[in-house]
Amino acid sequence: RSSDLDVLCGIGIKKVACGTQFSVALTKDGHVYTFGQDRLIGLPEGRARNHNRPQQVPVLLGIFIDDIAVGAEHTLALSSTGDVYAWGSNSEGQLGLGHTNHVREPTLTTTLQGKSIRQISAGRCHSAAWSAPPVPPRAPGVSVPLQLGLPDVIPPQYSSLKEDRKS
Repeated sequence: RSSDLDVLCGIGIKKVACGTQFSVALTKDGHVYTFGQDRLIGLPEGRARNHNRPQQVPVLLGIFIDDIAVGAEHTLALSSTGDVYAWGSNSEGQLGLGHTNHVREPTLTTTLQGKSIRQISAGRCHSAAWSAPPVPPRAPGVSVPLQLGLPDVIPPQYSSLKEDRKS
């Protein structure tokens, strides 16, 4: 019903992602709203009553969320500091928390802390996180071009890349 979604009007939605029976909306100011099946929307049991109306996820209040990714029944949220929060179905260990129990509210994925996570992705029952080293600081006004390159050691299945290397 359109009246259920009125809470999202005028607040600047950056991204919407949909799982099997739930949806997640990320605002431009880093807030996460969820609605749908109560066990998947990241709200404590007592707060999940109006699950068809978007509600802000309380555990993530005060954390600026840069991106969200949704699998069939789980959600990942990437903070501006590179922390990953995960919740929902965890039958295949897709939350990366070291167990396979369902997780009702967003939980910090501690195994990814300090890894400079820049991007997240979720599939039906799996998740992925992409990391990159931080860009070194530069003096204002100094232009230093960034370059892509090949690693020193190339895995054998990519041996054809060796021929394209420039010394």
